[in-house]
Amino acid sequence: MPKIKYNNRINFLTLKEDDSVQFNTRLLLEKLFGTFQKEFQNQNQFLSLNDYVREFNQDLNDVEKIKKIGKGGFGTVYQMKQKLTNRIVAVKKCDYETVEEKSVFDNEYQMMQNIYRIVSQSSPSSFIHIVQPLGFFLNENKDEAYLVMEYCENGDLRQYVENMKKSGTEISDKKCWEFVGSIASAIHQLHSNRIIHSDLKPENVLLSSDFKVKLTDFGLSRELKPDKDYMTAQAGSMLYLAPELLKISEVLTNMEESADFIQQRIVQTPASDIWSIGGLGAQLLIPSLVANPAIQAAELPIHYQASLRNLIKAMLIKDPIRRITAHDILQVPEVVSSLKKRK
Repeated sequence: MPKIKYNNRINFLTLKEDDSVQFNTRLLLEKLFGTFQKEFQNQNQFLSLNDYVREFNQDLNDVEKIKKIGKGGFGTVYQMKQKLTNRIVAVKKCDYETVEEKSVFDNEYQMMQNIYRIVSQSSPSSFIHIVQPLGFFLNENKDEAYLVMEYCENGDLRQYVENMKKSGTEISDKKCWEFVGSIASAIHQLHSNRIIHSDLKPENVLLSSDFKVKLTDFGLSRELKPDKDYMTAQAGSMLYLAPELLKISEVLTNMEESADFIQQRIVQTPASDIWSIGGLGAQLLIPSLVANPAIQAAELPIHYQASLRNLIKAMLIKDPIRRITAHDILQVPEVVSSLKKRK
């Protein structure tokens, strides 16, 4: 059996050159993948088929495209199948040609790896609300990058809301508590490790086979410095930006102040993520609601429980200092009860 070396920095398995191994033997790859995948999973270091693809200079022929499942500003996401294992995965295809494109992709991949590792280590016995990164590879021309992630079978919260609109149905109190509680639990896993997501929106809240919440898209996420409880404001999705961050766009539109000056004086705290959860909660109760600025004036339907409406309102307090925290959300009795039932 060849000796195996795991390089954590670049997430590759490497066969030493002095081993008497035929590097192009597909059977060897299958044996290695099957033998070592479980071991590395137990170490919170998931070993991806795509690590082999990159290491052995293979290409997109090793994955089978099934369908397109999403499209954003930085790439298109496909459902694919790894041919060696038949595992269904989500693959985000991004341009990887310019310096800026490479920087954006590399940062997202690195942040996703770091965040998944940090949360996994800090909450070993808890459900991890972060989409698991499985690896990445480049195309033959090295101008496209493919980020491989775990696949969430029930799509995202945007699709869930759109399905409610099309069918004319309303979400129940119970289901809304489950969603709000699960998203708050996901954000608490980040905030307790001093990480701000910065771009929480329906498309970035994925749903597993049993409708458990998994967060994705960490391109704007940042870890707070040890001596600070805030960071320079990041420009996330406008529709779900907290009001304290909307000032960025207002001043830029006015063009009377430079972007550099704005960046220096506008800061972002974990409270901005809480506002976004409130926006998601309001949209679950009012599927036709378009977020900012309508969300700030929305009247939540009175046939929903007062405690649910009051919690969402507490997330949508304009003053970030007075806004409820993720920790306090998880102390609300209905949230506690909904999370217990989800275990």
